[in-house]
Amino acid sequence: MVDVATAFYTKTKTQRSKANVDVLQTKADSLERLLNRKTYATAAAQDLNLNPARSLARVPLEMETRDKMVVQTMYAEVIKNLEFSKLTMAQETPIIQIIDTPVFPLKKIRLGKVKGIITGGMLAGF
Repeated sequence: MVDVATAFYTKTKTQRSKANVDVLQTKADSLERLLNRKTYATAAAQDLNLNPARSLARVPLEMETRDKMVVQTMYAEVIKNLEFSKLTMAQETPIIQIIDTPVFPLKKIRLGKVKGIITGGMLAGF
């Protein structure tokens, strides 16, 4: 019962932070895939054997490089926010430690018949 209550309390306490971390993780994953695609596209644009005399031929490379830099900056910001959200969630997560567990019912300590007769006899003798 204590485990269920602890899990419920922890879940309700960190529910918003967990949702925020999940959203940021999804964004980070998609931006990472996009950044990888942009990196390959930039490399492909550089590999083209272009006429260096024409400036128009370098435009696709410049556009790919610019897009890659924008995605790279976005990815860095999302990763920074993700790590900050994970840290915040870790700080908000309560730590519940069970120090002593009760044991019910408590055992009754009784004197046995023989000990009772001997003790009673001694007390009666005095």
